[in-house]
Amino acid sequence: MKEQHDSLQYICACLLTHTYVVRQVIADPALIKNFFSLSPEMEKVFYAFIHQYGERLLASAKLSEEKRWRELLGILKYAHRCIAMHELKQHWRIYLLSLSCREIPQTPLLESIFFLNHLLSDYREKDSLSAIIQYEIFLNQTLQHDAMALTHTFSVGVSKLIDQVKQPNFLHDGQFVVERQPETLVFLKTLNPLSVKVMTRNG
Repeated sequence: MKEQHDSLQYICACLLTHTYVVRQVIADPALIKNFFSLSPEMEKVFYAFIHQYGERLLASAKLSEEKRWRELLGILKYAHRCIAMHELKQHWRIYLLSLSCREIPQTPLLESIFFLNHLLSDYREKDSLSAIIQYEIFLNQTLQHDAMALTHTFSVGVSKLIDQVKQPNFLHDGQFVVERQPETLVFLKTLNPLSVKVMTRNG
């Protein structure tokens, strides 16, 4: 079977969302073969391209990542209020490094789910914060998916935690009033307007 090679257009589209890869291939264009499949002819084309336009590509990739960051902050409702902004930005940088070069979330909503799951892996030992992050994941998954409702049992009373985060004077100091009782919530998608209604399931 003939090997399938990546086109220059596809490679550039992927690189525009991964500054760390652009930096690597500017320093050593041959490293592009670690991420993509190129024909010998395409290798020569890419080497010439990165030599001439590498810095311009890097500048565009930086702008693209910053745009994604702003869009992410526009979607997050609760988790970002519980973590200092400089820490959240550091998590964002690590998250970007964790993505495959071919892995490009198609929408800001989908990216928020990816990023929140990344955050969750770092805060699983913190019951209150992990519950808040999980809550926001289920909110966004309900909007993203075709299913009209999702149900999840949280290890603590997450509704009261969300009420605390919603307060205008809330401070991200990690001090929460926590109900140490499991709580089951139903996340229900509504279509007019498109939103998520959250209800407690009894029993």
